[in-house]
Amino acid sequence: MSNTKQNLHVPIRKELIIEFLEQSQIENSDVIFDRIEEKDLYVYNLILRRVKLTHNLQREEVFTYVNSGVGLFEEGALRLHLFLGCIEVIAGLQKTDSFLDYASWLNTNKSVYKEEKSSVVIPSDSNPIQIAELFHKQYLRLHGVKTPSTP
Repeated sequence: MSNTKQNLHVPIRKELIIEFLEQSQIENSDVIFDRIEEKDLYVYNLILRRVKLTHNLQREEVFTYVNSGVGLFEEGALRLHLFLGCIEVIAGLQKTDSFLDYASWLNTNKSVYKEEKSSVVIPSDSNPIQIAELFHKQYLRLHGVKTPSTP
């Protein structure tokens, strides 16, 4: 077996993207489609193919066939897996930089992170646990999962 990652080319299905734009009531969907960059077009295509597949799994003839072989739980798990895959692809589009874990944030000497840490206000009567909590709250506020990324 080869350790290299195989790149699979998934053909672009323009009709899926046009259908999505029309269902979203976006005017001039053909013009908008032509303005989408090729790299983005590929990602949108992957997402819409997965969404279409999850919807097709709900069609009666497909649902009956899948469930006769594996049962109700597996069909639902497959749809969930496909939707989570869509979310993962969308999250990848939104990501602008790499994840910085808490320990790295504490130990880094980059000026931007030094400034973030220096803005933590530590009361004079704080014990080590309270200080750790203050730094952790600052880290979460700036780099936690609920923090929107900036482009």
